[in-house]
Amino acid sequence: MSIPLKNIYGGIILSIFSERLKDTRLKNKISQKQIAQDIGISESLYQYYEYDKREPSIGNFAKLCEYFNISADYLLGFSNDPTRH
Repeated sequence: MSIPLKNIYGGIILSIFSERLKDTRLKNKISQKQIAQDIGISESLYQYYEYDKREPSIGNFAKLCEYFNISADYLLGFSNDPTRH
C-alpha cells in the first residue's frame, strides 16, 4: 500500500514550511500584515500559510524566499541552512 504524495507533501512538508515561515518572521520581528502588504497578498492568505491551511503558489513562495533572503530548501525542510547560495 503506497502513501499518496499529497499526504507526504501536503502534510509533513507543508507543516515544516509553516513552522519555518513563522519562525523566520518572528526572528525578523515583522508582522504578518507587513509581510502580506510587502509581497502583495492579503493578510489572511499569509496567515493561512503560517497556520498550515494553504500552500503558497510558486510565485508567492518565491516572493517569500526573496523577502526573507532565505533558501527554498530551508523553507521546505530539505536543508537546515537558511542561507541562499
